[in-house]
Amino acid sequence: MFLRVLGRVEVAVDGQWHRAGPAKQSAILAALALTPNRPVPQAMLIHRAWGAESPSSSRSGLYSYIARLRRLLAPIPDAAIERADSDGYRLVVPEGAVDLFVMREQAAKAVESARLGDAAASIDHWRRAVGLWRGDPLGLITTSWADRVRKALLREHLENLRELFAAELDGGNHSVIIGELTEFAAAYPQQETLTEQLMRAMYLSGRQVDALALYAEAASRLRREFGVEPGRGLRQMHRRILRHDPQLYPAGSIRPDPLLPRQLPVPPQIVGRADKLEQLNRLYSSYQVDNGVPVLLITGMGGIGKTSLAVTWGHQIASQFPDGQLFCDLGAHSAGPARPVTDVLGQMLRSLGVAGPDIPDGLTDRIGLFRSRTASRRLLVLMDNVADPAEVRALTPTGPGSLVLVTSRHSLSGLVALQGARRLVIDTLSSGASRDLLTELVGSDVVAREFAAVGELITICGGLPLALRIAAARIAGRPSPAITGYVAELRAGTALRSLAMPDYPAAVQSAFEHSYTRLPDHARSVFRCLGVSPGPTVPMGAVAAMSGLPRGEVEQLVRLLCSVHLATQTSRGIELHDLLRQYAGELMDETEKATASRRLLDWYVYSARMASDAFSATGLHLRVPPKPPGLTIPSFTTADESLEWFSQEQANISAVARWAAERDDPAAWLLPDAMRLYLTRVGDLQLRSDLIATALSAARRLGNRTAIAAMKVTLGREAKVRGDQRTAERLMLEALEAAEESPDMAGLVHIDLSELYYRNGKLDDAAEHARKGLSMSVDVGRRQRMIGGNVLGSVCRERGELDRSRELLTELAEGLSGPIRTPALWNLAVTCRDQGDLVAATAHAESALEHAGSYFLARSYVLDVLARIHIERGELESARARAIESYELLRDRNSGLYVPRAMVTMAWCTGAADEADSLAATAASRAAELILPWVETDAHLVRSHAQLTLGRPEEALRSATAALAKSERYGYRVLGARVHCIVSRIHHRLGDRDAAMRHADTALSDFSECGDRVGEGRAMALVAGLRDDAALAERARRMLTDRGAAAAPPLPEPG
Repeated sequence: MFLRVLGRVEVAVDGQWHRAGPAKQSAILAALALTPNRPVPQAMLIHRAWGAESPSSSRSGLYSYIARLRRLLAPIPDAAIERADSDGYRLVVPEGAVDLFVMREQAAKAVESARLGDAAASIDHWRRAVGLWRGDPLGLITTSWADRVRKALLREHLENLRELFAAELDGGNHSVIIGELTEFAAAYPQQETLTEQLMRAMYLSGRQVDALALYAEAASRLRREFGVEPGRGLRQMHRRILRHDPQLYPAGSIRPDPLLPRQLPVPPQIVGRADKLEQLNRLYSSYQVDNGVPVLLITGMGGIGKTSLAVTWGHQIASQFPDGQLFCDLGAHSAGPARPVTDVLGQMLRSLGVAGPDIPDGLTDRIGLFRSRTASRRLLVLMDNVADPAEVRALTPTGPGSLVLVTSRHSLSGLVALQGARRLVIDTLSSGASRDLLTELVGSDVVAREFAAVGELITICGGLPLALRIAAARIAGRPSPAITGYVAELRAGTALRSLAMPDYPAAVQSAFEHSYTRLPDHARSVFRCLGVSPGPTVPMGAVAAMSGLPRGEVEQLVRLLCSVHLATQTSRGIELHDLLRQYAGELMDETEKATASRRLLDWYVYSARMASDAFSATGLHLRVPPKPPGLTIPSFTTADESLEWFSQEQANISAVARWAAERDDPAAWLLPDAMRLYLTRVGDLQLRSDLIATALSAARRLGNRTAIAAMKVTLGREAKVRGDQRTAERLMLEALEAAEESPDMAGLVHIDLSELYYRNGKLDDAAEHARKGLSMSVDVGRRQRMIGGNVLGSVCRERGELDRSRELLTELAEGLSGPIRTPALWNLAVTCRDQGDLVAATAHAESALEHAGSYFLARSYVLDVLARIHIERGELESARARAIESYELLRDRNSGLYVPRAMVTMAWCTGAADEADSLAATAASRAAELILPWVETDAHLVRSHAQLTLGRPEEALRSATAALAKSERYGYRVLGARVHCIVSRIHHRLGDRDAAMRHADTALSDFSECGDRVGEGRAMALVAGLRDDAALAERARRMLTDRGAAAAPPLPEPG
């Protein structure tokens, strides 16, 4: 199976599942996958991907998506998308490739196994069928067709669920499925069969009252929401439970005995824990019968709901323990002292029928008597609030078939290691589960009425069940809007103090205190430091810096904090629940907090700058004082190491930078300066822009003009990339003004202005600012030299000074090394291509691709250059592959400034004139909006070629005339010569031989003077054809053949 539609549409490649692409691309694959190996007309695919009102461009879009899907499926054997009939496509896949059909096959096998009397096999097949469901089918696809398919598949899934649960109940597996049934019955309240099955499972688990309450709730809801009475099946189940119908029990099951100890507390309302209940079932099932009494350990932070989960699951499995259930609270984290094990054993012995005078005094004797009394019994023993594995060993029954269930804030590793306990760690509730819990506690009408306030309350409580329950209790009885008012109180004051009940000992802060006060001094210090950092995680090095303790000692103390669930250590760092973070921060006095804050800011500033230096020696604009003595920061030996560190710390650095801005600390701009190139490389330009804007405000408040200039020039780059060229120019000129007292900064701004003006077609201004930027800085950095040198070389190329351009760019490329050499190499490749030296152009482009590494923008540029070289050679298939790869790297990466160039290249090599015209028209429009005159000119040029191929010479002339006007206005001499060639052909097609000859001669002259030998050869061939000069035509042919170039520009074929 390698195609999934029962959820988000995904494809498995090399064992890894990947999204099938954006919504329309996923819709096309889904439409093909739902009818595998059968043709689907193009019109139907368009309707299913775009909807009823599809745009005129949908057909070309379909071709593009089909091409991408073919590339996606290419690595998968026996999978392909083929043309079918004259106007359609077919997905060719082997049997069992699509999850939907695997699900149906498993359902059919389940039915057949039941018919043959193999109940276990039937359940297994139903499980396999249900397990393939991953949520909303055809996820992200929003057309009406997708909605219809979703509804049909949901009906099929619900039928499978009903069959599965029926088989499980008949097999006596009610305790296994009760968690699942609870979740599904709540999710689909209109499915009465699920409610009926849940009632039976509750009854079989000894929860008759719950089963009857469920019926009352379901009946009330049906009357209230639908105006109907419960269906026949639901009513019959209600009556059968009331009369204790023996047929409800599977054959051979054990009836409950009311005289045995049943000490489990009343099960609380729990929400969002169905997965944990199922995990407990799996952990219990994993025990071998001959391995002694199983011990299951539930751990987690205070207030997370360990006891509620344990009690709920205990009720679900109670029927498996016919000799009773014992419950004891050892009080390890209660307000008072912990209960001695001796007292607990006395309680348990009395519960087992031992009279008071017969209970011995000593611990050892009580343990012996307890073991004797339990040797022949099957008991469930739930031990709550345990701190020591020895307590569990003393209270474990000896009877085969018994079970011990333990809850603790401690990890109790000794219990796992020595007694083979299986551990389940409980985390906070998801946002959805938190909302469901509040709905249960305060009512659906209140939650629906104050939807936004509920979301804010969930954020404050951080998914902690205790906090949510206390909040619900505090909200009860308040006038509307109750939640909004309570949230305002929490925001205005301290959430920890507000999340408490005055008449009840349960409070979030007290739950934390019971764990904190039992820590040694240094562990408390480290815990308090964790409350300082504003980021989502805290790296170990930062904790060591804040605490002033050796890193090795800090690592041991963090492990201690994690063992009592006051912190969590992940691969990304140390995490604290938001309320724990607030609690830790409130424990610090002002002096300790100020010291830790300064150390944290210094650690991040110097670590980030060290990483930036390793990634790129050109990345920093601003200087800092020497590193404070005693501050230990990470070291980076390679660019990959620094990129990995930035990737891991991105969210933390962003949070620390914003925090620094609130404190008017220089770290507010030093951190964004250090992250700038990293964020550019990964394409997160919005985050970069947000951080720079925040830093700029802080720099203005402190009057730091150098920082203001650095932030403004970076914002100018952001504006340039998103296509707002005028704002980019304004910001850079303002940066230049702010940098008047700093020659180094002013030189950097000049360089950025030179690049901006070059893209906007202001070649003279670009060259002037490039020369200023390279001359006025005391220490010209590699970045300035790279950009300035590329601008000067590129300006010469556009002006037709190709020999000078090659000389400048060759010198630049030889003077640089590493990834920063990439732009010089690709620009040198472009110049060599324009000279007609396609061998050198290819070599330089391939070298540039190697230097570009994984940086998406550099790779896209180089691939575009390679595509253009293939076009010059007439190698359209290779050109098309490179062009599409270049475009794909830019898509969905906030790289709109660069997309028009990629679109024009795809238009040159698309292979269909109508598609080329459409692509180029879109590119020309976007290029005009972004003030990219070279790209706009090239787009008009490809349109003129396409329109001439399509037999529309008048339109072609208009496009060519627009291109000619642009090239003359901006001084694009080589590009202009290419335009003269197409104008000559158009005039020849229109019968104006004189005009055709005039433009051909101009093209030949310009190519010859510029040194573009391939262009010269093609213009010469054009002149030879117009003059009917065979000798000149032969000379042109040899000129092109010697350079490996196509005989004429590869015009698209008519579509």
